[in-house]
Amino acid sequence: MEAHEDDTYARLKAAMEEAEASESPVESARDRRRRYLAIALIVIVPLAVVSYVVWGLIGLFTLGKTDEGPIAVVYRLVGVPGWLAIFSFGVVAVAQQLRDDFKGVGERIFGAVIIALMVCTCYVFVGQPLLDIPYLFDPVRVELHDVETRDVSGESGATYYLRGVDEAGKEWEFRINSDTFLSWDRDRTTATVTGLPNTQVTLAIE
Repeated sequence: MEAHEDDTYARLKAAMEEAEASESPVESARDRRRRYLAIALIVIVPLAVVSYVVWGLIGLFTLGKTDEGPIAVVYRLVGVPGWLAIFSFGVVAVAQQLRDDFKGVGERIFGAVIIALMVCTCYVFVGQPLLDIPYLFDPVRVELHDVETRDVSGESGATYYLRGVDEAGKEWEFRINSDTFLSWDRDRTTATVTGLPNTQVTLAIE
């Protein structure tokens, strides 16, 4: 009888301790991580949406002429949060697929290739603009000879470039707008270009 009472008392005590623990104001590590994630999403998602919308509107109202001048710099920097969020969510989603669903070797290779492509694309839209931030206050200025222009057609339209060689023999290439490309004198072979080296944005041509 006493053993039965002791067992009942032990169970009641354990139940009370469990109830007290569940009502404890002390936050578990897992709950804390969830709370931090929720706060991050509340901040990041609206910022990313605004960033991406502004990025799209700039491209729309400039008719895609976003390779020269200050507007080109703003266009690239304002899109960084949006693109970073898109690529981050994409990489996380594919990584979860790799962990949970992709069991075969072929599927895993395919998932790894997709992640690699997203990282490379992220470098273009996020990495290059960030690397050019120090040059905003001290842009590259090079005197070029053997200057020529070229256009590269793609699914999203044509991209125009001006390229030449500096005095040290280094080849440079900068993006230019369609107006500059169409009005460029093909007999002109020298130019002094001020621009950003990573995004290849042209700030001025003399």
